[in-house]
Amino acid sequence: MTVSAREGGQQVNVSEAPASGLQRRYKITSADAKPVVESATVVDLAFGWTVFPLDGQVNGKTGQVVTVVDCTVNGSYARAKGEAVLPAPLPSKPTGIQVTPESLTLRVGETAGLDVKVLPEGADQTVTATVADKSIASISRKGVNHG
Repeated sequence: MTVSAREGGQQVNVSEAPASGLQRRYKITSADAKPVVESATVVDLAFGWTVFPLDGQVNGKTGQVVTVVDCTVNGSYARAKGEAVLPAPLPSKPTGIQVTPESLTLRVGETAGLDVKVLPEGADQTVTATVADKSIASISRKGVNHG
């Protein structure tokens, strides 16, 4: 079992699928509260265990421990266990539209440029701008007037 950082959380990879008749569950705890798991341990949802996500994506804090258990479908008794310390999640990339300058005041006849950037980095930069009241302002892109 390996754990890696992903944006906003962690990715848990278990090299083998659960054996026939078994299901996978997990629990995230502090290092000093790791569950003791033996072959007869019940890893039922009522005891704080969670169904392991198909994509392996979990959300824990840096230094917490993820315990992954394969257990019987009937009775939820543990059969195999893995543990790993969670790394720091990768920071989430900002999303939205960034306009520079954020604020602009013009007098009649003045013009100014705005830099519009779509976030996150690498996103399609196609932007369509419109003006609600064309008697007050107009938009031009690269010298072409768009009203």
